[in-house]
Amino acid sequence: MNWWWALWLAGLAGGAGIIYTDSTDEVIARACTDVLPLLTADAVIVAAAGTAALMIRTLTTAQQQRMDETARPDA
Repeated sequence: MNWWWALWLAGLAGGAGIIYTDSTDEVIARACTDVLPLLTADAVIVAAAGTAALMIRTLTTAQQQRMDETARPDA
C-alpha cells in the first residue's frame, strides 16, 4: 500500500499542472514542448496502477483464504 501511495503522489506531483504556477496556456505550451517530464509522470502513474492491481489481488487472496479457514467445519 505504501508503494502505491508513493508512486501515485509522485506521478501527481510530477504532472504538468501541479508543480507549475504559470497560467493555463503556459502549462499547456510547456506540456507540448517539454514532453519528457510529462511522460515520466505518466509512467509513474501507470506503475501506481500496476501496484494497485497487485495490492488488490493480494488482499483478495488473503480474504479468500481467511473465509476458507473460517468456513471449514470442525472435525
